[in-house]
Amino acid sequence: MALGDGPPVRLSPGISDLFDSPLYSDLKVRCKDGTVYNIHKSIVCSQSAFFANACQPEHGFKESQDGIIDLTEESSAVVGRLLEYFYRHNYTVESCTFLIHAELCAAADFFQVSGLETLARERFEAEVMRKDFWKGSRLRRAIEFTYSTALSSSNRLRECVVKVASEHLDELKDDKVFVETSWNISELSLDVAEALQKELKQKKDKETLDVAIMKRFNPCSDCSTHLPDGPCDLDDLDYDDKLYCWACGHGEEVCQWQA
Repeated sequence: MALGDGPPVRLSPGISDLFDSPLYSDLKVRCKDGTVYNIHKSIVCSQSAFFANACQPEHGFKESQDGIIDLTEESSAVVGRLLEYFYRHNYTVESCTFLIHAELCAAADFFQVSGLETLARERFEAEVMRKDFWKGSRLRRAIEFTYSTALSSSNRLRECVVKVASEHLDELKDDKVFVETSWNISELSLDVAEALQKELKQKKDKETLDVAIMKRFNPCSDCSTHLPDGPCDLDDLDYDDKLYCWACGHGEEVCQWQA
């Protein structure tokens, strides 16, 4: 198993207090906005292959020589929460914004921190699946972000936004912003079509199964139309056991139900 894969390592008590603390710090991270974090190799390198490789002298990276990792190409907000996760297995946000979760999911993929990737994805999905998320510009922004990165983590995020889009397609097909977004991102239209096709197939498969089950039962002798409320496999029941109709509650022995 590669470093950073699997469940997060268990943190010892007091580790969270060392976040951005100079106490015992042996590594620094420089951010785009000029912020410099004091971090600890034993904590971050044990949870991320990226940091572990950067700190290996034999790999020849300058970070292993000067003790400073330059992440000025990354979002400062994302880097700060990434580092916070190493110490707390959690991260804080000032307000509920789905984009920071998506950005952290992508960053966790890049820096190879599977626990953070899972946490950020779950938080992103919780935001996107909220009742009114599809209204306004939020869905468009979520679509644009998830379809703008080729990282593997984006696939799960795309599945979530596609699910929302397909569930509300009746309303969204008349939304100019969504239609324009669909034109600009051709993959989205294909993914929504595939999601709808999959949903239709599942519905047809269920209907086929329901018909097969109904053929095994006689109609209720009282209301004539409903199946019994009980196990579908009558072979596992005794003939004198009773099953009850879903609709009227009438009870009959198995032998009366079985076709």
